[in-house]
Amino acid sequence: MIKVLGAASLVLGLTAASVGHAEPISYVAALAPENNSGVSGTAQLTLNDNLLTVHILATGLVPDQMHMSHIHGLVGPAAPNTSLPPPTADTDHDGYIEVPEATPYVGPPIFDLPQTLSPKAYSTAPGGVIDFTQTYDITDTSLYDPLGLGLSLTPADILGVTGGNTTPLVDRVIELHGENVPVGVGAGTPGEVHGQGGYIAEVPVAAGFIQLVGAGGVAVPEPGTLIMVLTGLTGLAACGFGGIACDDGAMA
Repeated sequence: MIKVLGAASLVLGLTAASVGHAEPISYVAALAPENNSGVSGTAQLTLNDNLLTVHILATGLVPDQMHMSHIHGLVGPAAPNTSLPPPTADTDHDGYIEVPEATPYVGPPIFDLPQTLSPKAYSTAPGGVIDFTQTYDITDTSLYDPLGLGLSLTPADILGVTGGNTTPLVDRVIELHGENVPVGVGAGTPGEVHGQGGYIAEVPVAAGFIQLVGAGGVAVPEPGTLIMVLTGLTGLAACGFGGIACDDGAMA
């Protein structure tokens, strides 16, 4: 898996109130099956200031069931250590790498990617296919910590620039959830697969690293673009992200 790292950390000002006036940055994520789901697909993303447009196309899902979709990643200084879980992550040996087992590698779900925003709802994969495009505001805290784990997050955490990486999103993973599980599998073990069987919405079924799109498949944005993006994020934190309005009236 290719992950593009910035050459050095940037010294940023603390005055900007939003992510503003940066050139759009394009990304792609190849979604590979997890837990023998047979699910695969792609996610195409564009980061334009503080707006993230995502097109998810995936096949092989359980039809007519809710399939959660999120951005995952380790937060804070651990952000660059985000990785897809290896087979050894199945520590209870039930044949499934469940969310608690995957979290030390892929990180918790930090940003929600619902199909619709009002009302907020995930795709039900008609015909086993997810195919939707949606635009999200990365400063919208209602999309943070979608499982309600009590995470303290900022826009810099969502973009993965808290660990010294100057390229937004490349330490982040898109993951889809929801799979049918045979009755009896995992009986007596912890996690979401514990013998009950049936459709389990939390089970990870496909994931892929977010990668920059450019010549040769991967490219680093111009330094000026990165400076604008990261200065804006730092400005949000300086304004008091916990709901205090910044001087220019933007919501923190």
